[in-house]
Amino acid sequence: MLKRALPTPKREVPLVSAGLFFLILAILHNGKDEMRKIYWAENYTGEITLTDVYPFFQQWFEFGLADNEGSEAEVAGGILERASLFQIMCVITSQSPANSPYLNGQTYTALPLLVVPRILWSNKPQPHDSNVLLSVYYGFIPEGSVPNVSIAFGIPSEAYANFGFPGLIVVGFCIGVLFRKVMGWSRGASPLSLAGLAQILLIAWSFQAEMTLAVWLSSLYQACVVLLGIPWAYRYFLGR
Repeated sequence: MLKRALPTPKREVPLVSAGLFFLILAILHNGKDEMRKIYWAENYTGEITLTDVYPFFQQWFEFGLADNEGSEAEVAGGILERASLFQIMCVITSQSPANSPYLNGQTYTALPLLVVPRILWSNKPQPHDSNVLLSVYYGFIPEGSVPNVSIAFGIPSEAYANFGFPGLIVVGFCIGVLFRKVMGWSRGASPLSLAGLAQILLIAWSFQAEMTLAVWLSSLYQACVVLLGIPWAYRYFLGR
């Protein structure tokens, strides 16, 4: 007896959901400057509790929908600046190695130390030290402004600052191998399995374009411990 083939599900793009998502992001992006003036001020001493979450976002949406200062061109330019790190790459490639010699891996020295828990080494180097080094080295910020200013560089710009084009090739190859391995491991796996969760993590971290490699790996490592390590430990020790 022949079995009737099931219809193939349509792979349609959720245009309505995607459009609503980007609309909400645009509103929040438009109102973030006013929110920073309130909640990032030095004299602000309040705390956001669970009951304050709804008023907090209500205020944020009100700022986002308001006609804030600045032309539409300035708002669009701000969005493009946050979405693109080409200007940072252009500055670094124009200065190195002619005016600023390659760093030869100085921003990568803390990478082997990332796996050491801070509870075992309280004075462990901070992952953001690589970002500080690049910011001061290329003259984006004076050394005295380091605690108050942070510049987004991205992994490609950092690789070029260290080793030039060979650094770009090696770092890109290593990240590609990592993504390839996880993709092969998680193919066909349930989204809630360890392999599926690892794939979701890498998808999320692939959008973190502004981080240096140390920050990217340290944040990914911490997320893996929480999202993958704890469920694995629970299943291994208590699931029996």
